[in-house]
Amino acid sequence: MHKKSIVFTILGIVFVLALSGCFSHRFEVQHNPDGSGQFTIETIFTEDYLGLFDETQTMDEARDEILEDFLFTADNLVDDPNIGSVEESDFIDETTGSLHHSLEIEVLDILIPVYFEDEDDLTYLFEVQDNGDGTFMFIPNLESMSEMVDEEEDDDLVMDPEMFRFMLQGSTITWELLVAEFIEGDPQAVYDPGSNTVNWEIPMYDVLFPEETLELYAIYRVDTAETVEPTETPEPVEPDEPDPTEPVEPDPVEPVEPEPEPDIEDPDDIEDPVEIELEMIEEGLFGLPNWVTLAVVAVLCLGGIMVIIAVVVIIVIVRKRKQNQP
Repeated sequence: MHKKSIVFTILGIVFVLALSGCFSHRFEVQHNPDGSGQFTIETIFTEDYLGLFDETQTMDEARDEILEDFLFTADNLVDDPNIGSVEESDFIDETTGSLHHSLEIEVLDILIPVYFEDEDDLTYLFEVQDNGDGTFMFIPNLESMSEMVDEEEDDDLVMDPEMFRFMLQGSTITWELLVAEFIEGDPQAVYDPGSNTVNWEIPMYDVLFPEETLELYAIYRVDTAETVEPTETPEPVEPDEPDPTEPVEPDPVEPVEPEPEPDIEDPDDIEDPVEIELEMIEEGLFGLPNWVTLAVVAVLCLGGIMVIIAVVVIIVIVRKRKQNQP
């Protein structure tokens, strides 16, 4: 970047901050799942900025002159096939009289930095590195005052840092990075889960006069998972409701046929009742049933057999006694 142009820009920022404190830069970066990206640079120039040009001019009259010396414009973008589209717009706020300038840049590959050119010098705003494990590292590019001002050539433009500290109170540079998943970042990185953004709000004095090198970064993940649309549940088919305006015809009623009467048989065809003769049980001896007689005979036979057995036993015993006598 051309040093005198940078010095002029920085000193212009400083004087504006000293007068109004309303100068601001906002950088917004979005990393798309397909590897493309979009970033926006939004800058606000207050009416007090006109004091650097001509106090008698209005913001509308000084607009072209202000943007001509401004670095972040479409005219200063380096021609690059990686740039898909560029939209530049600006408007003057009728309420505050401030000039709002916006530059929206779409890139095909966010891993390739986009450069701005001022005469023979190039500068870029940020870089994105692929970590190779599905995560990426975002690194804003901050240049300090000491790197941009050559004290030997521009000794008359060098100011006391403490004076800058006083003049830059409350002035910041803001970065916003939209992520799908934030993994880690430097101590100044603030993650907002509500908006899925990593934010940096750096005091401008720390950017211009850093006591040590500012190492801003964020490691994040891009959501590349395809969204699966839920299967639609078929809605139940409701039966057709009759139109209340049309008369409802009753369902046709089938005629009921009378049941046939049972045939009455001829009295002559009715068979006579069957008489069941019960055979009388034959009587035996003494008017008793036969089974009683048979039972008595069986008992008598059994008793006779027992008597015969007893007699035989007695005879055998008597004979044995006789034989045993001396």
